[in-house]
Amino acid sequence: KASAMAYNLTFSLAARACAFADRIEESYNNLKNPEHSDYTGKNAGGIQDRLDVPQERRFSGFDGYKAYLAGPPPMVEAAQTLLLDRGMRARDIHADAFYTEAEKASHEAPKR
Repeated sequence: KASAMAYNLTFSLAARACAFADRIEESYNNLKNPEHSDYTGKNAGGIQDRLDVPQERRFSGFDGYKAYLAGPPPMVEAAQTLLLDRGMRARDIHADAFYTEAEKASHEAPKR
């Protein structure tokens, strides 16, 4: 992040990774553009000079990522579907689907 880089003038960004290829390009271009930088402190100048990330060092995809999902089954199932559709491997998705006690009570059959 640009603001972290501003505190160490010897730091440079040499590689960048993001799960989504379109976002990595957009965020890198925003860092390179001083008008779009989210850091405006006293050391803001020069950040763009410390960014050197050629295309071969821009990585995207879910390699190395793991997803841990917990919540109501419909939400967990939707998140799993989205991650699988985006290219995450099933073995890297860990899920704990559950209903709250109130949800369980509202779905139980009436006792006779």
